[in-house]
Amino acid sequence: MNEQKDNQNIKNLSPRERPRWLAVVDDVIGYVGQGASVICLVVVLVSIFSQVFCRFLLGFSLIWSEEIGRYLLIWISFLGLGVLVKRKEMMSIRMVVDRLPTGLAIPFEIFADACSVFFMFIVLFYGFRLVRDTMRQLTIVTEFPMGLVYLAIPLGAGFYIFHVVAGYIKKLATKG
Repeated sequence: MNEQKDNQNIKNLSPRERPRWLAVVDDVIGYVGQGASVICLVVVLVSIFSQVFCRFLLGFSLIWSEEIGRYLLIWISFLGLGVLVKRKEMMSIRMVVDRLPTGLAIPFEIFADACSVFFMFIVLFYGFRLVRDTMRQLTIVTEFPMGLVYLAIPLGAGFYIFHVVAGYIKKLATKG
C-alpha cells in the first residue's frame, strides 16, 4: 500500500519543480546571513555594554568598541538585506501597486524587481572593486583591512540577487 502511495506521489511531481539544490543553497545562504547578523549584533551589544561599563564604573574607555560597533553595523545592514528579501519582509511602497489592476500589478512588480536586481549588480560590481582597492588600508584602532569591512557590501548585494532570482524560480516552478 505504501508503494502505491509513493508511485502516486512520483506521478504528481511537476517536471518544472524547483531544483532541490537551489532550495538548499537558498536556505543555507539565508541561515548564514541570519546567523552572521545575529552574531554581529551580539558582539555590538557586548562591545557597547563593555564601553559603558568601563567608562562609567571603571573610569577608562575602551578605544576599540566604537570602531567595532560601527563596522559590525555595516555588516548587519548588508547581510540583513538578503535575509529580509528571502523572508519577503523588505520594506516597499505598495501605494502604486495596490491601486493597479491585477493584470498590471504583476508586470509592475516584476519590473520593480528587475530594476532592483540591476541596481544590486552595480552595487556588487563596485563593491568588489571597493574591497579590492581598500584591502591594504587599515582601520585606525583595530588595524583590520578596510576591505574586510567593505566586503559586506558585495556579499549583501549577492545575497539579495540570489534570493530574488531563487524566489522567481520557485514561483515559476509552482505555477508550472
